[in-house]
Amino acid sequence: MIIMTTKGIKEALALTPVIRELRLRRPDCRICVDTTHPEVFENNIELDAVGEFVTFHKGETYINLDAITENVHIMDLYARVVLGDTRITNRHIAVTLTVDELAKGLSVVNGMSNVVAVNLDGELSQELRDGIIEEIGEWGYEAVFLDELELPLRISLAVIQQSALYVGLDNDVSYMAMSSKVPMVMCYTKDDPELTRPFRRGLPFIALSGEVKPIDFTNAVAEVAAE
Repeated sequence: MIIMTTKGIKEALALTPVIRELRLRRPDCRICVDTTHPEVFENNIELDAVGEFVTFHKGETYINLDAITENVHIMDLYARVVLGDTRITNRHIAVTLTVDELAKGLSVVNGMSNVVAVNLDGELSQELRDGIIEEIGEWGYEAVFLDELELPLRISLAVIQQSALYVGLDNDVSYMAMSSKVPMVMCYTKDDPELTRPFRRGLPFIALSGEVKPIDFTNAVAEVAAE
């Protein structure tokens, strides 16, 4: 089976639990992903091949997820198409980093303690951005601003995995962060949280949307820190 997804990082990530479930149900099936975002699937042990234009075998099923849209959670949409139902044993998004990538992430925060990884790259007014940065100084965390470092996505995730908290907007780095076990505060500026919210099995996650102020981030940080 070849599954195509080229829309974006969040779409590729939402597919990872579906692939895991497919492998559980069909252990002997050849499972490949045709994608422009292979970095999401690197080291994924459930897959046989990843990349653009994966070789097609005669008689193989080909599913184009890019051609499918519906106003439901993206993971449920993909599960329905690929699996035929939405019964997924484990809905946690999976990204498997290498030892080298984890070491690079650790080097970014080396010498720091109680780190908050921040990525405010997106549709946010400068006033609100400045207000949030000012509030961060009051939270008791040391901040790493990932949007300023401009690291590769997987290294950004490695930094997040070394952090005590993640704060960001609905961008690629934030969607990668959903694969971590780090408490998250995420402000949705363009996406619908009901259609992209992660399934993190008790891990703290607060979604903000609408008219958001710096104090909303502060309250959310206090809430996730207390969990």
